[in-house]
Amino acid sequence: TNGGATWAKQTTAAFTSASFCNFVHFWDANNGVCMGDKKSGYFEIYTTTNGGTNWTRTPSANIPASPTDYGYTGKYAVAGNTIWFGTDNGELFRSTDKGLNWTLIVTPIADFGGGTNTNASGEFTFKDDNNGVIQQTVDPAEFFVTTNGGATWTSTATTGMFWGSIEYAGDMLVSGGSSTGNFGASYSVDNGVTWTAIDDQSHICLSFLDAN
Repeated sequence: TNGGATWAKQTTAAFTSASFCNFVHFWDANNGVCMGDKKSGYFEIYTTTNGGTNWTRTPSANIPASPTDYGYTGKYAVAGNTIWFGTDNGELFRSTDKGLNWTLIVTPIADFGGGTNTNASGEFTFKDDNNGVIQQTVDPAEFFVTTNGGATWTSTATTGMFWGSIEYAGDMLVSGGSSTGNFGASYSVDNGVTWTAIDDQSHICLSFLDAN
């Protein structure tokens, strides 16, 4: 709470060798969630309502069963109170109540990180509970849009986008590329159909606080 000068270790979300933390997200000073891979047959997810002083593991009954073995470090998106994470089976897990209850979304991506299927990888972001996009970032590169929370996905032709990181900034989409021949950033105001170049620099990850 002092800009990183000192730190207090919080031990009640005790990840072990069976799982490690893939991400931590806080909505405010008190409410947060952290997620790890499967332990005892279900994802190791903890929530806190007191700034991390105490973490409570999300029960297995609140997390859909799936063949997925693991998630990926940093592979998550947040919009309002809703959070999503991607898996090695091309699934998205979604919680609309800050990590307490989860549902499973099937996507057209085979693997969001290439760990199990080396020919597949993808990035995703959501503007709200209903509107989101997925980039399939390996050949064949493909762009998908949902307007119903992931119940269905529509392949959408797009021009001028850099394939890599993608984020919403308000209603605007911003993409960034960091591979050879794909350096640059661009933005779209029509939900990904057309893009305007910003620069030609390498961008590994993007994050926006708000539309500005």
